[in-house]
Amino acid sequence: MINQSNGKVSFYPAVGFSGTRTTRFHADDGQFNASSNTVYLFVGSDEEAPHWSSPERSITTVYQSDYVNFSTLWTDNSELKSFIFSIDRGSGWLNYSETSMTGPSNTSIKRLQMVSPGGTQISWRFYGFDIAGNMNYTDIQTFTLATRPLPPSPALPPSQRGLKFSKEPELLKPKKGIKNFTVSPSFIRVLLKQGETKTRILQILNPR
Repeated sequence: MINQSNGKVSFYPAVGFSGTRTTRFHADDGQFNASSNTVYLFVGSDEEAPHWSSPERSITTVYQSDYVNFSTLWTDNSELKSFIFSIDRGSGWLNYSETSMTGPSNTSIKRLQMVSPGGTQISWRFYGFDIAGNMNYTDIQTFTLATRPLPPSPALPPSQRGLKFSKEPELLKPKKGIKNFTVSPSFIRVLLKQGETKTRILQILNPR
């Protein structure tokens, strides 16, 4: 079939045909005519799987809750069809839905959030398919989720620098010469954060 707009010729073999055919093109303008050279057409089955390269992730150091783009380049001798992304986040392999991919070259991309805790080893790979049903897959890629560093402790205000605090408060003892003097509770222990206040009731009894 000749496309009248661009002059390109397309050939469509019968379903299941495999072999060699030849053709020639003839042109005639009503006054002159000419013939082309012989063109050989080879039709066979496609048994070559897609080729992959450059598997990458968008972040080098990945922490828990980070979003990561995984990608791989694909090429095919005919036409790509689709890809599947597979990942193991510490609890077994999970395959995501098949995603379309066209042309003789393309890039498979999958974006995911890392929900595993820090220290978990992550494994991932892509599967690629062409229109003839051939399949290939990348090598397994791995990395370990990093653990986020703890924030530094807040600095003490100047008024509290250099102060020493005892591990346990000393019991309140009545002074000598004072009788029937009681304090309840006998000691008070309160944990406070900077800027926080708390109230405790202290009962002092002296019947005399």
